[in-house]
Amino acid sequence: QHGTDTRRPAAMSVASALQPRFRYPVYGQLIVAVGAAVCVEPVIEGLPPEVRSLSHFSISPSLPPGLTIDAKTGVLLGSAVAAMSLRRYKVVMSWKSEDTPCETLAFLLLQVSVPSRKVTTPSTLPATSSPERAGIKRDVLSSASVEQTRG
Repeated sequence: QHGTDTRRPAAMSVASALQPRFRYPVYGQLIVAVGAAVCVEPVIEGLPPEVRSLSHFSISPSLPPGLTIDAKTGVLLGSAVAAMSLRRYKVVMSWKSEDTPCETLAFLLLQVSVPSRKVTTPSTLPATSSPERAGIKRDVLSSASVEQTRG
């Protein structure tokens, strides 16, 4: 058939055949609020499941207090306890292929922010109070979110 190469490539080790990569699906940076639960799973491409189960993840510098990385899966999880300015982290995924150590890197920008002030909603107003008496404009009450975070 024209255009189809039926020759097989020379045998290669799994380590050289694989060009895996991974990333965190956070669109450039991860911004979390103090006290908010975090659970971000890496997207891993090009690494067979049987090799993926042998992988190991590490991160540097250390994550802020309350956040951790699962060394087996690379999942970032926890709840930060203090605000922190934007910081760059290097995440290393390592594994063995045919007894050959391999690794690949990903970079993550992380910021921990202080949650914005809470907005009083009708359900949190005293029974004898009206929104106007509480100093709240009606258009604020139509907002579906109780807590808003600036990003």
